Amino acid sequence: MRMRKNKPLNPTNVPVDRDKRDVWIQILTYLILSVLVFWFLQKFCRYDYTYDEQFRMFRYSWNYAEPLLFSAGGISTYIADYLTQFYYWPACGALINTLFFLGTALGVFFILRKLIPDYLTSFFAVLCGLVIVVLETDLNYQTENTLSILLILLALNCILYAPNKAISSVVFMVSTVVVGYITGHFMYVFILGLVAFLFYVFGMEKFTRKFRSKIPPQNFVLRQVISVILCICALWLGLNFFTERHHNQSTRLKCLETLRWRKDWDGILALPYMKLSPTTLYAAYQNLALANKGVLSEQFDKYPQLGVEGLWSDNHGLQYELLLFSDIYFVQGNVAASQMAAFNGFYYSGKTVLPTALLRLVETNLINGSYQVAEKYISLLEETLLYKKPASEYRKFLNHPELIEQDPVLGPLKKLTQGLDGLSSDMFTDLKKIVQANPDFKAAKDYLDCYTKLSHE
Repeated sequence: MRMRKNKPLNPTNVPVDRDKRDVWIQILTYLILSVLVFWFLQKFCRYDYTYDEQFRMFRYSWNYAEPLLFSAGGISTYIADYLTQFYYWPACGALINTLFFLGTALGVFFILRKLIPDYLTSFFAVLCGLVIVVLETDLNYQTENTLSILLILLALNCILYAPNKAISSVVFMVSTVVVGYITGHFMYVFILGLVAFLFYVFGMEKFTRKFRSKIPPQNFVLRQVISVILCICALWLGLNFFTERHHNQSTRLKCLETLRWRKDWDGILALPYMKLSPTTLYAAYQNLALANKGVLSEQFDKYPQLGVEGLWSDNHGLQYELLLFSDIYFVQGNVAASQMAAFNGFYYSGKTVLPTALLRLVETNLINGSYQVAEKYISLLEETLLYKKPASEYRKFLNHPELIEQDPVLGPLKKLTQGLDGLSSDMFTDLKKIVQANPDFKAAKDYLDCYTKLSHE
């Protein structure tokens, strides 16, 4: 009776199985870290995203889409504008940027696992993901750059993980054209794709795989523990840097501007640093909030006041100051000055958007009777998702001054402008003229009384 010989085990099965488990454990780790990143971004960075939303205005219009879709790099800008509009809603900004973190981390991980020891890939992948998230909180950084990085990482992974050289070469050529056109970075895509393709073709992967197999510990569990510890260290370093970066004047200003755009006057007054670290700028925001609530004169003494500059701060012509001044002028009844400040803030926005500034231009042009100009701004805003409804509500006032006079906000201001011969560039002088023309206009009277009181002090 012949004995059946047992087939020898394929020694390559074990490392292959372990390699698959390595990958899935890393992906699970990144998913868990993404939850922590989302919580952190929502807690500390939500105003960064709501602030950024104002500097892009996605329009559902072919006139807006056509020049972007048919220009190199325009598609990434189009997608970036589309995503940024959702920053308006709570948690959407944190969610989108968490996906940026996850996509970057995974893209870098799958590239590095062919180049360096397994347990080091997670550390660098997490750091790269956090770098993208940090950059996204900088207003000067463009979201299309993040989209370009994600597409380039996807193309490099497709080149490196192609099943054979022929497919890898096709992917390299196609990605150079497609990704290069979408992002506008043809040269970067070509150079990085060429490096990845040559790495694949000349068998350097075999060398690095042999190199990697000697570095990691042979113990599977120990290797995973080291990898997780390094991931946590990378996350801890990144979030600590984030925390230090967000305790500054810029972050507080983004919070104040967001609350001002949304007319959350109670939210402005409830901010702790308004009383703990008072400045003339903070005082200008708080007094604007009190004036809009109609209690500036009554509650003026309950809040820190830093002289007359705290009524309207120092105008250095900066964009946020222009938009703040537009609101201050508007609540005071100085429609012409409010319109000029809003237009200048709109003009200096870089991308000439700022939907809330456009709404202010609609209001001031309706009050002044410039209906064609107001209609132009209304039409632009009606092409957006979030500002279509408030803009459409102003359309009923076009060529109907009698309806404007009946409106509780626009009516008193229109009546006020009709009773003024003209205003100067001096805010104090203008306030006196406004109060003399209409003594019942409370906000202007309150500002004038507070100015007189502070100037005597």
